[in-house]
Amino acid sequence: MACSVACAPNCCVAATPWSLRRESASSVQFLHYAQKVFRLNKLLRGVRDGRSYPEIPTRALLVSLLMGVVLRVGSYLDLAEQTKRRRWQHLIHWTQRISHDSFEYVTERLNLEDLRQSLATAAKELKANKALESCKINGLLFTSLDANEHFHSRSRCCPCCCQREIEVLDAHGQKQTLIEYYHRYVFAQINGPKINVLLDLEPIRPGEAEAEAALRLLGRMRRVYGVRFFDAVTIDAWYVQGPFLKAVKKLGWMWEVVLKQERMEVFEEARQLREGKKPDQTFRDKTRDRNVQLWAVKDLSFTQSYGRPVWVVYSEERWTEKKISPKVSNLQATPQRKLRLCPERHQFRPGSSYRFDSGRKLGSATQQRWASPSARILRLEFSVARHVGATPTGRLRGLRKP
Repeated sequence: MACSVACAPNCCVAATPWSLRRESASSVQFLHYAQKVFRLNKLLRGVRDGRSYPEIPTRALLVSLLMGVVLRVGSYLDLAEQTKRRRWQHLIHWTQRISHDSFEYVTERLNLEDLRQSLATAAKELKANKALESCKINGLLFTSLDANEHFHSRSRCCPCCCQREIEVLDAHGQKQTLIEYYHRYVFAQINGPKINVLLDLEPIRPGEAEAEAALRLLGRMRRVYGVRFFDAVTIDAWYVQGPFLKAVKKLGWMWEVVLKQERMEVFEEARQLREGKKPDQTFRDKTRDRNVQLWAVKDLSFTQSYGRPVWVVYSEERWTEKKISPKVSNLQATPQRKLRLCPERHQFRPGSSYRFDSGRKLGSATQQRWASPSARILRLEFSVARHVGATPTGRLRGLRKP
């Protein structure tokens, strides 16, 4: 569709019928493909909701939401307009229009465990079909963990909102302290040059840190996906805590940390030890047109709570804009022998520190549009079909003024 997510709210209503008629044949092909590869009907039948007396079948609603993501329909209101079309009604096997309130009501009551199981089934099918081979580094499959904020308000909150104090300027230019309410989630994602697959998410509860939510997420993923679905976890410096790193290893996964905080002792130590030494590897990153130098610094003390030595890969990039300017992109620490045996070039992550930023772009334009955890999990499931797409929008329910 030519209409983007950032366009005016009503422009999709006028623009989509012609394009959707043109894409109706492709929509049928897509549903047939999803049925053939992922057994779509079985996945959708396994998702339940909490309605006591449902009038609209859950399958019709889920297929409509799926087609809304694939065809980049920008909101629940626009999606409701498309359900008037006969062709759409034929695809979802429901002969009446579905209101935007119905989409909102049902997504808030979908069973999260059912959604996670169906999402895991689709991800396992992708791996079985070798679709994740491009995501592997030296034969190992990495899962990236990071937290992202998807909603904040200074006037409305819910029992699950976290709180923080911020300083703003009032009308007279005086500083004023306000309480801001927000929701943050820890995401687990597999990234690669050809496909990005979101696996699961976990909300950060009020008063807890990212690492606590990440451990809950990893524990559930071990139960749902199994310990052998991926090999290692890539995290950033916010998770550098001895108990967290030991817990990840106890769960059966290797870990790799991207060191972005210069205040860390291991960061400074690695930088000083590599000075005056010849790089272990030098190569040209043709994708980003940069020269990269890598140093491997071995057996460094990481943290007192972890108590074991790690290896650090120090990278320095040079590129030309107006003048040649060096930049330290990242340092990566790992304790596992299997990861140490990987060449430094394979451990190097170009661009973003652990290639999770591409997943952040998915919600940058629509990050306040999915209020309930059910809706967020649903977005993850449908992103298997199209991982960069417009997501339906609903009003935020369950919020109240503090």
